[in-house]
Amino acid sequence: MDEIENLLFSLLKERGGVKMVMIQDSNIPSANEKPLRISGDPQKCQRAKEMVLDLLAEKEMEVEFEKYLISL
Repeated sequence: MDEIENLLFSLLKERGGVKMVMIQDSNIPSANEKPLRISGDPQKCQRAKEMVLDLLAEKEMEVEFEKYLISL
């Protein structure tokens, strides 16, 4: 993860009030998906999961928008 992703990850853990661990083979950035383990209070875990999914969806929309702009 780069510095911005590390910061976002830390903020999500703090705001969600849960423990999050990314399961990865190495620290080398890659496009491969990596499992995320979220533990803590079940309601807080669900909220943290929603926050992560929202963040991923937002990032995907940004990528698609950039692709669209490049195609113009």
